[in-house]
Amino acid sequence: MRPRPVVFHRTRKNPDFLSRARWHDYRSRCIYMVTLSAASGAPLFSEVTGWTDGKGISAGVRLLPAGVLIEKEIVRLPERYRVVKVLAYCVMPDHLHIVIFIKERTDTSLPRIVAAFEAGCTKAFWESFPDSQLSLAGGSLFAKGFNDRIVRGQGEADAFCRYVADNPKRYYLRKHHPEYFDRCRIIMINGREQAAYGNLLLLRHCVKCAVKVSRSLTPEETVSRERAWSETVRSRGVLVSPFISPGEKEVFRQAVEGGAGIIHILPNGFPERFKPSGREFELCAAGRLLLIAPVEYDTRKTVVSREQCLAMNELAALVTANGLSLAVRREPRPGSSRAAR
Repeated sequence: MRPRPVVFHRTRKNPDFLSRARWHDYRSRCIYMVTLSAASGAPLFSEVTGWTDGKGISAGVRLLPAGVLIEKEIVRLPERYRVVKVLAYCVMPDHLHIVIFIKERTDTSLPRIVAAFEAGCTKAFWESFPDSQLSLAGGSLFAKGFNDRIVRGQGEADAFCRYVADNPKRYYLRKHHPEYFDRCRIIMINGREQAAYGNLLLLRHCVKCAVKVSRSLTPEETVSRERAWSETVRSRGVLVSPFISPGEKEVFRQAVEGGAGIIHILPNGFPERFKPSGREFELCAAGRLLLIAPVEYDTRKTVVSREQCLAMNELAALVTANGLSLAVRREPRPGSSRAAR
């Protein structure tokens, strides 16, 4: 039996944030990452501070009074619902993330658990600050609705937890080093339209080298290219490639370990709420990564074709060629779609 297509309930004002998956039973055993936004007029939940140590840039949060109350309610979730386990959470200045594990099927759905949590936080706030003059939109600390991401594959739960743990650092870096997270709707590379995310300055680096591992190369050609890649890493230059084949992935690993910059060419565009995580996040944080992708995002999962591989390798050659012509446009094209229909 073919699986039912993923269909979402959407609101007109914010088509993604209030989505619910029709195909999913929110009373079933599952792991979710839940995100709630602060309501208009709500106080800040926390402050994000950053510092530099021997490991680079680090960041953390200092909870403000409202955030302290919210954290207490998060900790109480497993006490109130025996089927709930909190795997990770982070209270940010204007939103919060909670990774929730529903350990077994329950009569209380995730939306009801979240609604009760929101009500508990708001009640605790007004009980603690009865004389507050704040005017909360909707009478709640939180904006209407919430976002959930459902664990559907192996390793996704760990990825969600890493994403939550990285949030303070990501927030700090976006504020103090926005050039490392530069999302451009359109860049023009020798007249070709592409989408990009990351450090655009890597395109202007004086040492760039395309990486293409092919069985059609002679042993002499392979040795010559490997030397060029090694020298690029040694000199902290920039390697450019789709990094698809095992050999290319090994070069990618060496570049990461060696401190080189990386321009990673992708076969598909960015989803609307794309954010780097894990290794990509760390490379962005260090200003060492630029992702280049097609303008359009195709929601279908497909195998990368030979034609796509050839096109990506051609783009890598363009990026590393002398006389690169580059133009940046931060606004999307009029009428362009962000997802395949």
